[in-house]
Amino acid sequence: MKILPERSILDNKYKTVIRPLEMGDSIRTAQQEIDMLADTPQILRYSDIEFKGSFIVSNGNPILSEDENAVVVTIDNINNKEFVIDENLEISLEIDATKVADGLLDSTMLTTKQLYAQAQIILFETKVKNRIKELLEIARSNVNDFEVVTEETL
Repeated sequence: MKILPERSILDNKYKTVIRPLEMGDSIRTAQQEIDMLADTPQILRYSDIEFKGSFIVSNGNPILSEDENAVVVTIDNINNKEFVIDENLEISLEIDATKVADGLLDSTMLTTKQLYAQAQIILFETKVKNRIKELLEIARSNVNDFEVVTEETL
């Protein structure tokens, strides 16, 4: 599965939509991956994801980082939702920068509500994509030759 998030900004609202761009991978065709996910369904739950990460700002853009000066960003106000991982997957999040609390900003990295909202969107995309990858690995680990049978003459 290939994923390409779609981002947009309108009236200080930052939005991302995550959906499959293409099914399949270097080993499986699109149909094989669709069949695999139908045979071994995987559910993405927000409750299984910790929406927390550290960010720096480089060239005006928030970037996930393990730097000691990085600022911790969280997404706390997200309700638990469940999504079936399949060809119809669509997960979205919209952050209103005007509603970012002033107390979340710092004086060196994420100095504006817009930068903080961008960091939250990037955090969301990264965590969701990582969880999708984990769930695909679980589904792939269950694929074997169970359905293959050999004709025998008795």
